[in-house]
Amino acid sequence: MGKKINEKPIDPKQVALAAIPGLEIGDVLQFFYDRASERDKKIADMADVGDDGEFEIDGAIISEGDDNGAYVLGWSWASFAGTALTKICECCEADTDKAIEVKTTLGESEFYCAECAKEITDA
Repeated sequence: MGKKINEKPIDPKQVALAAIPGLEIGDVLQFFYDRASERDKKIADMADVGDDGEFEIDGAIISEGDDNGAYVLGWSWASFAGTALTKICECCEADTDKAIEVKTTLGESEFYCAECAKEITDA
C-alpha cells in the first residue's frame, strides 16, 4: 500500500524521544542549557523579566535572528484562580484536586471544593 497524500514522514527524533521513559521538558531544557555557549548565557541574562515573577527565563536557550537581537526561551505564568483548573477552593481556600463549577445568580462561574459546592448548592 502506498503513502497517503499529505502524510508526514515519521520523524526519527520524535521516535527516539518517545522511547525514553519518563522524559520531561525539563530534561530536554537541561540538555540544551548544558550545551549553551557563554555568549548564549549572556544573551539570556539580558532578557527583561521584571521583578513580579510573572515571567521567568529557563536557562540560556536562544534563537538569534539576522537582525540585532535574539528570542530567549522563557515561561509566562498563567494563574488558575477563578477557572475550572483552580487548585484552591474559592470558599474555604482548601486545596482541591477537582474544582466544581457553581453558577451564581448572575450567571457567573465560581469554583469550589466538593464539600463547599455541596453546601452552596444544597442551601
